[in-house]
Amino acid sequence: MGSAKKKLKNFILQNIFPIILVCLTVVICVVNFKSATWLSGWDTLHPEFDFLLNLKRVFGGVWQEHQGLGAVASQSHPAEIPRIIFLFLSSLFLPVSFLRYFYFFLCLILGPLGVFFFLERIVFKNKNQFGKGVFSFAGALFYLLNLGTLQHFYVPLEMFAVHFASLGWLFLFATQYLETQKKKYLWFFALVTLLAAPMSHTATLFYAYFLGLLLYLLAFILYEFFKNKVRLLKKTFFLIAVTLVLNAFWLLPNLYFVFNHGQEVVNSKIQRLFTNEAISQGRDFANPKDQALLKNFLFNWGELVNGENFGPLLNEWQSHLTHPLVSALGYLFFALILLGLFYSLFKKHKQGIILMPLLLISYFFLILLSPFLNQAYLLITKIPLLHEILRFPFTKFSILLMFGYAFYFSLGFAYFFELVKKIFKKSFLPLLVLLVMITSAFIFYMKPAFQGNLISPSMKVSIPEEYFQLFKWFDQQDDGRILKLPLHTFWGWVYHDWGYQGAGFIWFGLKQPILDREFDRWNPKNEKAYQELSYAVYSQDLRLFEDLLAKYQIRWLLLDKSVIAPQEDEKVLFSPETEKLLLLSSKIRLTKEFGFLKVYTAFESAPFSLSEKYPALINFDNPPEDFKKTAEEKTKTYGTIDFGNFNLEKPFVYQIDLKKINPEPELCGQPMENQIFGLNLIDEAAFGLYGKNSLSCLKIGLDKIVPKRPSKDFLLKIDYANEGEQGRICLAKRGTDDCLEKEVKDNSSFFQFPADREAENYQLVFLLDTEGKFEEKQSFFKDIKLTAYPAKKTILEGIVENFEIKTGGNEYVSLKEEKRDSLAFPKLSHDQSYALLIESENKSGFPLRFCLTNYTSKRCDLYDDLENGLNIFFIPKSDKDGLGYDLNLSNYAAGPIPSVNFLKSVKIVPLDYEFLKYEENPKGEYLTNNQSYEPAWRAYVYQKPFNIKSLGKPVLVNGWKNGWPMDQKPEGQIIFFFLPQLLEYFGFFLILVLIVLLVVF
Repeated sequence: MGSAKKKLKNFILQNIFPIILVCLTVVICVVNFKSATWLSGWDTLHPEFDFLLNLKRVFGGVWQEHQGLGAVASQSHPAEIPRIIFLFLSSLFLPVSFLRYFYFFLCLILGPLGVFFFLERIVFKNKNQFGKGVFSFAGALFYLLNLGTLQHFYVPLEMFAVHFASLGWLFLFATQYLETQKKKYLWFFALVTLLAAPMSHTATLFYAYFLGLLLYLLAFILYEFFKNKVRLLKKTFFLIAVTLVLNAFWLLPNLYFVFNHGQEVVNSKIQRLFTNEAISQGRDFANPKDQALLKNFLFNWGELVNGENFGPLLNEWQSHLTHPLVSALGYLFFALILLGLFYSLFKKHKQGIILMPLLLISYFFLILLSPFLNQAYLLITKIPLLHEILRFPFTKFSILLMFGYAFYFSLGFAYFFELVKKIFKKSFLPLLVLLVMITSAFIFYMKPAFQGNLISPSMKVSIPEEYFQLFKWFDQQDDGRILKLPLHTFWGWVYHDWGYQGAGFIWFGLKQPILDREFDRWNPKNEKAYQELSYAVYSQDLRLFEDLLAKYQIRWLLLDKSVIAPQEDEKVLFSPETEKLLLLSSKIRLTKEFGFLKVYTAFESAPFSLSEKYPALINFDNPPEDFKKTAEEKTKTYGTIDFGNFNLEKPFVYQIDLKKINPEPELCGQPMENQIFGLNLIDEAAFGLYGKNSLSCLKIGLDKIVPKRPSKDFLLKIDYANEGEQGRICLAKRGTDDCLEKEVKDNSSFFQFPADREAENYQLVFLLDTEGKFEEKQSFFKDIKLTAYPAKKTILEGIVENFEIKTGGNEYVSLKEEKRDSLAFPKLSHDQSYALLIESENKSGFPLRFCLTNYTSKRCDLYDDLENGLNIFFIPKSDKDGLGYDLNLSNYAAGPIPSVNFLKSVKIVPLDYEFLKYEENPKGEYLTNNQSYEPAWRAYVYQKPFNIKSLGKPVLVNGWKNGWPMDQKPEGQIIFFFLPQLLEYFGFFLILVLIVLLVVF
């Protein structure tokens, strides 16, 4: 008994610093756990919902059957195998809801321990026991308690946590193998490499790590080159080979995706619209000041707060960092890092020199987005893979940088102690005092982490039991594709009224494939299916909706009424209208309800079969070239006035009596500093508008000048004279400042007034623009006269009232803000299709973004960025009784670069076009696996015992899926196989070969 106590005491004394490190981390884990919740949100992985199902998906992970219509795996799903097996084993003794917490907490513990042992056994191995313990503890403490670690755990994603947990161990065992030549360290390196495979869930993180490893190994070889170069080259080759072979099972499939489908993801709408913002958010922190503290884009990010409004994601931390002592501590820690760098160079410290390239390359990529490195960034990102990596360089290189910082921090701390020791002539007590001080400083610096805010409170949610009832019920049903409703947005981000916000989670518990927005960017056919199905729902076209369900082989419809659309009109979800549409169908029935979840079955009585024709819609965002050409031609003549249709010899002349009207000047632009605007009334028909740094205006209702229509249909002519500073006059809809497009003839402005244009709905607007001018200017308007000419025959009603854009275009300038504008088209019938033509010019920053809001649904029927030049979009007809659209413009800027855009013209013209066609399928009978078309699929007919016949390559049927022609019904079992799946299996084979080689040799 005494011997056991002695051994325990010795163990504690020898490992006191790792024990303290673990205890500190456990405290953080405990305070960040919230009972009766799941750790879920943002980018979420939940294989624990159904281990067998998700293991099956990753072992056959090159094709993701559950992702909508099916897709080649863009992410490295097979890399999840070690983690899922670990979670399954953990589930034997832990509650399922705690598993994700447990995994992240374990990673949080293992990461600093790996750094500690790397420092203790490699860097400070020649120090005395207490000294190397203290210095290694300091470096590990930095690795644990810094703002980089915070950002990787605040909205946690497993691949970053695994990278954080494994990095120190990987470098430890790699270095020990190089220095000692002992095979056991190669085995340890191989084991950690295999367990760390989940960091490759998004392969770009692995590529960044592999680059760091190569630089480290290369630096090690160069430093030791003249000692034993042959041995080092051999050992380095083994480390690289082990890394590549152990990751080949996911790496080879990922390379297949990159070379065959990588550009599809780049071109997807979600990726295209989000990439610029992602880059700009990172650019805001690409500076030495923020990188000293490891701050990055999450400090600019927002989240939904209390289910209503958006607020800062890291609000607790932003408040904490305003304390001057907190920031001072952060920069003090960085000063010790710089001291460590100086020490490495000055003393030619071996590990300090070897690790320097890794630190420098990581730092370089994190500041690459800064404006002074813009040319280098543009050059590097010409390579597609690097462009994808550098969307978020922080997520790829920050943990490598944290490792480098921790290393040089420990060196700096050790060197600082050497300086202190020269003063006090002692070592133990000063070192102990410094240890207590540095530990206390780190705890204060990261105080919110010890208050439960290392992980965001919004990520700790109670998932309603209804979802688990749904999973259980669907597990007992036949296979069949699910369409998730509502279809209100193309963004792959969903909000629920019970607290969840993120990319979604439901497919982890469903064996059936599901059409969800998260999968649209992985396959353009998924994106196309969303556009077609959402159009059918929002136009309430039941026949088209049913035909699309048949086209895409959709058996189930899942309406989730907990989904919300924050800060949007609730009507945009279209839930009552969707339920009504489903109720009207004889082919769809409500099958099951789980509280707010409704499950419908489609085509229950009849199996899906390949029809002769299938519906196909054009791309509304990028319509066909013949449509664009027709639209351009029509705009040249649309709305042109036929002056022969009016009695020009029978004018009705109207004079303005300003003294009787008594108008008041207004500010029509944005309120700014040092503004002046006002009115000088000269006589009944003359006045002066003056202003400084303002857009001043005068508005007069048209009905005050033309109190009675001169005829049912008439032509209105406006004349005036302008002196002094140039001003302008326009006709606008009442309540807006949007000038209607006019036709100019002989310096007069003309407008047609059919019977549906009431004079009381319009106003004359006189404008003087002095924005940006800081001297007071005045514009004189006189000889103002309005003339009306009766029409000889009826003017066509429903002419689109397009707006006049001032010469040179409307300029929008934003810096770290969003400026909005809107053009209203309240009388546009939804029973007519239109061409929308917008000419825009982007000078810097983000381009203008627009949303065409449908008055009926409050949804953006069109939503896109504007390219330089003329942009042409298609507005399809929808609900026949609906009226009105708003064209909402957003000039958004993030990061240090302002967004400067010019809107040069906006036109909407009615244009009938066959946007829905029923395409013909190939003739004959076809066998199909109901998966998205991919040439690498094969179908085989198997007959016992060993008769296998290939049906060859598939052809495209139904516009989206694989089909194999059949002259007659095949006899035997049909087997479908995706050939690139062999790449994953070959990777498993290579692992077996590697194990054999390691054992034998």
